[in-house]
Amino acid sequence: MTKVLLFSHEFPPKVGGAGMVAYDIANSLTKKNIQVTAVTNNYKNSKAIINSGFRHLEVKILPKMGPYFYWKKLKEMNMGDYDKIIINDIGAALTASLFFPVSIQKKSIIYLHGSEPEKIFKSPSVFFRILKFKKRYIKLLNNAHSIVAVSEYMKNKMYPFLKDSSASKKVKVIYNGINLDEYEFLKTDIRNKYNIGMNKKIILSAGRVVVGKGYKEMYEIFRDLLKQGFDYHWILVGDGDYLRELKRLSLGDNINTSMTFVGKLERRELNYFYSAANIFWSLSNYEESLGLVYIESIASGTPVIARKKGGALEVITEKTGYLIENNDECLKLLKTVQFKKLSLNTVNEALEKFNLENNINELIGLIKT
Repeated sequence: MTKVLLFSHEFPPKVGGAGMVAYDIANSLTKKNIQVTAVTNNYKNSKAIINSGFRHLEVKILPKMGPYFYWKKLKEMNMGDYDKIIINDIGAALTASLFFPVSIQKKSIIYLHGSEPEKIFKSPSVFFRILKFKKRYIKLLNNAHSIVAVSEYMKNKMYPFLKDSSASKKVKVIYNGINLDEYEFLKTDIRNKYNIGMNKKIILSAGRVVVGKGYKEMYEIFRDLLKQGFDYHWILVGDGDYLRELKRLSLGDNINTSMTFVGKLERRELNYFYSAANIFWSLSNYEESLGLVYIESIASGTPVIARKKGGALEVITEKTGYLIENNDECLKLLKTVQFKKLSLNTVNEALEKFNLENNINELIGLIKT
């Protein structure tokens, strides 16, 4: 049986795209009769995460000491027994660059999720500079069996930092994907549950509630929308360090009754909220490499609003949503457009390349070469 070691610092229940990708890979490979061992950080409530049968080893770490604690656990395992080792995120790559012998690096598959150029090359932390991580990371990529970028945008974003190395020829795009069978066009009782009038359009957001994800601007747009007399209700799914401030602002502006703060949900619950919404929006200020939430919303039949940049350009078309240049354009859009649910044909056509089943098969092709 093929054996894979999946190494990821980020993993559910921690909210984040890289962690969800790691989780999907572990479950999907296991269902394909590949023996998976996942080594991750130790997170509170991780036992509640559904596991299809992969072995999950959690490591308790201390700040700035993660690589040491990870390596202490990993060297207890016979890493030579694994056919491939998937290095899923920057935290895992740091450990691999510091401690993995070349023979182990050579059978590693390195994932590029989005923030690698900024965190490693453009604006590295003092900690990364002390460890000379940039130099070590390039060496790791050069030694790696293969490199996976989760979008064409991510591949192109990373290219300037790899163009003078052999690593540039190893990068393959395998899109983040979802299990399309888990998403349906549902009739829900969300309006009744949260006392949202039938005359109000529901606008939905989901994910980490932080300033960098655009929540400050989204709040200002939403506030102006209500002040101008438009009937909207904003449902926010997720948690983060800007959530308390949003609640304070909504009380001060007396619009709190037009906002519902749901908090963190299991991923499988999101389909009900996507289905209930008239429109989904995410105005992230980050250079997002793709965005699973866009794909999930479209799969549920709900169109999307996003900034016209990054990986959103590979997901959202004129048939599935709206790409905006600035906040004023977004406000105008919300004031003038009558949003319609997507047809099943549109969804199937739009999401063909984001089918998790197909994308996992591409990954298996790398694992078995």
